[in-house]
Amino acid sequence: MGDFPVKDEITVSVRGLVEFILRSGDIDTSGAGPSGTDVMLKGSRLHRKLQGMRGPGYMAEVPLKIRVPYDEYDIIVEGRADGIYTDPDEEPGICIEEIKGTYKKTEKMKEPVPVHAAQAKCYAHMYLNTVPEGADLQSIGVRVTYANLDDEAVKYFDLDFTRLELNVWFMDLVDSYSKWADLERKWKQIRQASIKEIQFPFEYRQGQKKLAVSVYQTILEEKKLYLEAPTGCGKTMSVLFPSVKAMGEGLCDRVFYLTAKTITRTAPEEAFEILRSEGLKVKTVTLTAKEKICFLEKPDCNPIACKYAKGHFDRINDALYALVSEQTSFTREVILEYAERFRVCPFELSLDAALFSDGVICDYNYLFDPHARLKRFFESASAEKYIFLVDEAHNLPARAREMYSASIGEKELKTLKNTIKQSLGGDAKSEFLRKEYPSKISSRISKVLKELKAVRASYGDDTVIAGFDEDWFKFDTGLEDLVKSLERLHSVLSDYIEEREKPGKIQQDLRDKLLDMYFGISDFLTVFEDLGNDYVIYDKDSPEEGFKVVLFCTDPGRKTAECLAYGRASVLFSATMLPIRYFKGLLGGTDEDYEVYAESVFDPSKRGIFIASDVTTRFRDRSEDEFFRTADHISRIIRPKRGNYMVFFPSYSYMYRVAEIYEDAFLTAEDTLRVQTEGMTESEKEEFLEEFESFRAGGQADPGVPAGSTSAGNSEAEKGSSGTLIGFCVMGGIFSEGIDLKGESLIGVICVGPGIPGVDLERDILRTYFDGYDRMGYEYAYMYPGMNKVLQAAGRVIRTEEDTGIVALLDKRFLSDGYRRLFPREWTDIKVTDLEHIREHVASFWNKL
Repeated sequence: MGDFPVKDEITVSVRGLVEFILRSGDIDTSGAGPSGTDVMLKGSRLHRKLQGMRGPGYMAEVPLKIRVPYDEYDIIVEGRADGIYTDPDEEPGICIEEIKGTYKKTEKMKEPVPVHAAQAKCYAHMYLNTVPEGADLQSIGVRVTYANLDDEAVKYFDLDFTRLELNVWFMDLVDSYSKWADLERKWKQIRQASIKEIQFPFEYRQGQKKLAVSVYQTILEEKKLYLEAPTGCGKTMSVLFPSVKAMGEGLCDRVFYLTAKTITRTAPEEAFEILRSEGLKVKTVTLTAKEKICFLEKPDCNPIACKYAKGHFDRINDALYALVSEQTSFTREVILEYAERFRVCPFELSLDAALFSDGVICDYNYLFDPHARLKRFFESASAEKYIFLVDEAHNLPARAREMYSASIGEKELKTLKNTIKQSLGGDAKSEFLRKEYPSKISSRISKVLKELKAVRASYGDDTVIAGFDEDWFKFDTGLEDLVKSLERLHSVLSDYIEEREKPGKIQQDLRDKLLDMYFGISDFLTVFEDLGNDYVIYDKDSPEEGFKVVLFCTDPGRKTAECLAYGRASVLFSATMLPIRYFKGLLGGTDEDYEVYAESVFDPSKRGIFIASDVTTRFRDRSEDEFFRTADHISRIIRPKRGNYMVFFPSYSYMYRVAEIYEDAFLTAEDTLRVQTEGMTESEKEEFLEEFESFRAGGQADPGVPAGSTSAGNSEAEKGSSGTLIGFCVMGGIFSEGIDLKGESLIGVICVGPGIPGVDLERDILRTYFDGYDRMGYEYAYMYPGMNKVLQAAGRVIRTEEDTGIVALLDKRFLSDGYRRLFPREWTDIKVTDLEHIREHVASFWNKL
């Protein structure tokens, strides 16, 4: 007798099932509650407390799973019941409990939220039909428990259901989901078949196959890979292709390609399109920030202000089904087209489309930021296996520190208090005014300000208040009274939000400030609850921001590791991840994880690298003579060959002073000088770059002069008749990474100084913190971040195998062993020079080609 064929399985969580099928009505965040992480942290503690108070016969966190057979596949519904009461002396004998943390006042609740009751009903049906003790039961109890996260007040809603009632209800629910399961199953069969046939779309470059094998091995062994991938090695396809192949082998269900900037998302989009052109069948979505995809000028997610929010959930499933049935690439433009067609929110549509996507292209925030994280994937106890591809990962440590830090300050508190005071002369019908919220909130703000004043009196300004030792024993933070006053303010703000006052009944400015304050306090309290030995608390006073207390995440390694743990494997890569162990430590790596340095495919003879031994940019050494020497170096470097050059400076002030000297003493009729300005608009940035793309040696430049730029001051120079274009830019700014100037668009980069960040309180805190661990405080706080900016700037030249160009480093510190150890391996032939010889050395390089 032959074996029966194995049926396909479609797995869905209880929460995902009920929220997806039962949603209806409007989007309305006018009374938006706290972040999911805030609720999750406090809710988990309260869950455990309530579960611990239950008596004998109570089981907590009970996993349940049920198989629902269909003709060609089975739907697996799984989840974890918060608790199950068993008491044979009470009817009905078994009760399923669903516990929810809330900021709502429990005494005002009249009935359970439908989806919460539905979750409990699912678990009740699963218990009756899968657990032996439930086999003979004809009825079962359901309890939905709400616990207030501020005062821990509890309210219970008890319901009873017969077996027949739950069977009919549950099957209707799953049947409603079956058309989505059909769609998913059929697509997966098509996808898997195409993956087996797909081949690498190019001839492998030097070292590229080895790189792809390293990525696949990392996925197979469920590790993390930290990858230094020089420009030109084809890193996007090298990490994406083996990830897709791993999907075909069942090693993952979804690939997340995470980027730091919008502009870098085009690389994975193009890579997926290349694979599609070779026959690959995959669905991908690009997630765009709400502010950038919203149909309104400013997002206002409520049914009064936005027609797309009104009735959104009544139409969203039709919109989503059409989108995922008719398209495979859910780009921003495609999402907007379908959102307009079905009159739904484009941002919410894109998030739902991710559920049916094999590849998700998105910002770091959607995994690492606790307030923007995709809870539908990462906080839903999903059994799916994910791969995380983190591009430009050198940006992540600074981004992560910002995500995991929080502050509270006088300025925003006083501003809110003044706005409330001004509102008292407004609409008397306002619920905000009738409920006496102004006096309540103003009173609580005053108490918070009083506690901030006490902190200032105790510790002074710009002072480290507390840190944590390596054994995780918390110091007395000195903020307990401040935190209590913030919790009380948070509570009254929560009361206001719970009223869900409709827009238009309260001044928009006041409403926005109330919500901003609410979320700001939520962030602060959430971070405070999770403080560890990777935090330092300090206070700061400045004319711009006033006095504030900061919970500063010094080392984001623990938090990023928690996020990466949501995936099966992770590949974190960049062209500038040196030293790799520095990034590995800050980005959640362990000794068991892998490090790889990809080979450069560029001919080293086509890149000239020069270090000026007679320039110093140290702050104490800066003088008019040094500024003049720097300008002279720049002039001598560009003279041997006409073309386009970028010069990167350590600061705007340094750049502006050298620009003045250069224009007065060195700019000729053969030169065109463009200077980056602070706060450039997107159009000004595009004009700046377009000139480099259109300007050719001996040709003409765009006659339009971008804002903030200068030239030699005559018509011939403005036409660029000699073909020498010089761009003065700031290191670490908008032009030092993420731009791609190939061929003659850029033939030389000059880096003035090693990019050392300016000295400030946070940098000194980092220095002290890391000195306490491995005596590498200066390197972690100043040297490594600075040198990363240099390497990013230097990487703007030589973008393809056909390119030729030079990199000049103007500072004698580059000659020290500490800096030279940070040079890429492919920088093999470095010429040390000085003002007297640099023109000769550069000319010799060009003449050899």
